[in-house]
Amino acid sequence: MGNSGVAALQSASTGVEVTGVVASDEFSAAGETADNLLDDSPEKWLAGYDTAWVDFTLARPTVITSYSLMSANDFPGRDPRNWTLHGSHDRSHWTPLDSRTGETFAGRFQTRKFSLGGSTTAYRHYRLDITRNGNATEVQLAHVHCAGAPADQAFTGYYQRFNEGPIGYRNTGPPRTHAACFPRSPAGRRSRSGRRKPGRHRPDPVGPGRPTPRPLTLGAHIRR
Repeated sequence: MGNSGVAALQSASTGVEVTGVVASDEFSAAGETADNLLDDSPEKWLAGYDTAWVDFTLARPTVITSYSLMSANDFPGRDPRNWTLHGSHDRSHWTPLDSRTGETFAGRFQTRKFSLGGSTTAYRHYRLDITRNGNATEVQLAHVHCAGAPADQAFTGYYQRFNEGPIGYRNTGPPRTHAACFPRSPAGRRSRSGRRKPGRHRPDPVGPGRPTPRPLTLGAHIRR
């Protein structure tokens, strides 16, 4: 029997503070609004069309390295299938960061994580633009979460002598974990209730020369 040891370089992810959320549409009569995407409750966001978008405004520009989507409670046909995540400095000019096609969820309240690869630009605004669902007439999600870029790095580890307990290396701490993302700011705002309108709706096209529909205005009250 001999001695053993373990060492690792750990990265700490930054938290992402959201100060506002705006959606192309939401079902306010049932309380199925975009701000539910930021909560840990089983409530969901429901848009009354087969395509939709939702914007998140952060407290400060942040590099997003991954994000996750949770399916809602019912009707798999409402799940997003195709979408693009965009970043923006001003909510007028959008840069595509990650596009997905043909994605599916295996069950209700399933969380799926998606990595952005080599994203290095910090944006204050992020848009999830859903361009296709599972052939239903509405789009829904339960939650959206993400992880920010590592704030720092640190070595962690321990060594263990035969027949003794583990002993931490000098100046090292416990392994770090990724922080959850898109938590609501303590002073954050929730989106104002939207209306469900008849007919087909297209989310705000991204690109020059395209008309921009008027987004839902953020309300001034806070969910308690």
